[in-house]
Amino acid sequence: MEVAKEAGCLLSYDPNLRLPLWPSAEEARKQILSIWEKADLIKVSDNELEFLTGSDKIDDATALTLWHPNLKLLLVTLGEHGARYYTKVKSISLLFIYLSLFVLLVVKLSLKTVIQRISLFRNTNEVFFTASFARISMDK
Repeated sequence: MEVAKEAGCLLSYDPNLRLPLWPSAEEARKQILSIWEKADLIKVSDNELEFLTGSDKIDDATALTLWHPNLKLLLVTLGEHGARYYTKVKSISLLFIYLSLFVLLVVKLSLKTVIQRISLFRNTNEVFFTASFARISMDK
């Protein structure tokens, strides 16, 4: 990981929590978080969010407790309810880039996707862009 980071690579991390493979839940949490700060992109499920934060809330505030200063993107998947992603907004021009990339992602997923929410919010002294989307069933 250090060699890749020194070479300028972006590091992504998906903890892919499987508790039966760990000696204990505490050990799993400790080991997962031990390399957390090294990742540039992190993807967690709603269950992993609850596990890692100890909260039963799946909301923006809870998700952002997992944010670290070098993180570029945090993606939280919500099962059948889609996903949310978070990224820090450093300038208005970046905001438009993020919004454009989000719309392109939704279009690529197919027209069976509905944008549920796009918003900006402030957390301490930082501004974050967040968006959520879900696939809709056309089978009726």
